[in-house]
Amino acid sequence: MLNRTVVAVAAIAACAAAQAQLHVSPPPVTSETPASPAQALAQRAAAEEVLVSAPAAVSPTQPTRQAPEVSVPPLQPRVPAQKAAQSPRDKALADAVRRWEQTGQADALLGQGGDVRVPYGYSRPVIPCAPLQVCAIRLIPGESITALAIGDTVRWMAQQTTAGDTPVVLIKPTQGGIQTNIVITTDAGRVYYLHAIGKKDEYQPMTSFYDPDDMLRTQTAEAREIERLKKRIEQAEADARRAREEAAVRAAQKREEAIVAEAPGATLDPTKLNFSWRCEANSRAARDFVPQQVFSSATHTFIKLKPDAAEFPGVFAKDGASFALLNFRRKGEYVVVDGAQKHIVLAASVGDNAKLVDCVRRDVE
Repeated sequence: MLNRTVVAVAAIAACAAAQAQLHVSPPPVTSETPASPAQALAQRAAAEEVLVSAPAAVSPTQPTRQAPEVSVPPLQPRVPAQKAAQSPRDKALADAVRRWEQTGQADALLGQGGDVRVPYGYSRPVIPCAPLQVCAIRLIPGESITALAIGDTVRWMAQQTTAGDTPVVLIKPTQGGIQTNIVITTDAGRVYYLHAIGKKDEYQPMTSFYDPDDMLRTQTAEAREIERLKKRIEQAEADARRAREEAAVRAAQKREEAIVAEAPGATLDPTKLNFSWRCEANSRAARDFVPQQVFSSATHTFIKLKPDAAEFPGVFAKDGASFALLNFRRKGEYVVVDGAQKHIVLAASVGDNAKLVDCVRRDVE
């Protein structure tokens, strides 16, 4: 039943993520109105050119008490969108690693059942142990003991074992008022140095280790993996958004092509066309591309250029002193401009050599 619940939750999360991707809106496009057709042409030429070329003191002994029951998200989840619950023991470890990263000081931690967790390499733990009581020393999981040495082998008993993938050393004094040192080496390259004290009325049942350096490396690797997954997701979303935009452009082009079917050469209702256009060139050089004919329908403006026109001009809408570059395309001998315009300007070249042709509908003059 638990597995089915987990699968169901994962499926719901995947569906929600897919729906979120399907409803991503493209970012708004902003543009500045060019001050003149010449500036607009310069900006357009520049854009086309780009497109083409483009350690702390630890108390010897710790009182045996239980840590508070707290449940928080883990340090680094393996799935960015989901965080599993964290045990109080793991939370205390995570907090200790954060303090060590920020201050350079690693703390001893109190766990459940009298477990005292000490940072490896940042302290020399002192373990109180009583006669007739076994004290357990739990090393870092995943390593194996290669050597175990105890200073007083006569009055102290030591034995090594394992709990899963965790090596464990069991020690016991034969009397109180004695002390010794213990050295443990492992195949992970760690050397544990401990001090044991035999006391009649005090003992520490469990001592374990955590490695702040190793935990931080693991945390950093997980964070990098999460960041990599996020980038892959963002790239996939960007690709999907770009594909949707391209599909929308293609659909719009097809619609425009259908509309352009009413252009010259097709069957148009002459009663719905406006031929009342007047065009003037600003210079003798601009006369070369004064249109032979300009007329408009309710949805488009059609410009018929001279067959021998040396240049293909840009088409701008003029509103007072501002200009806006229009969407247009060539259809045979005609330039088809989107929208029923009232005042358009054909512009070629830039700067002092700019050639302009001003076309205005007479019915709006």
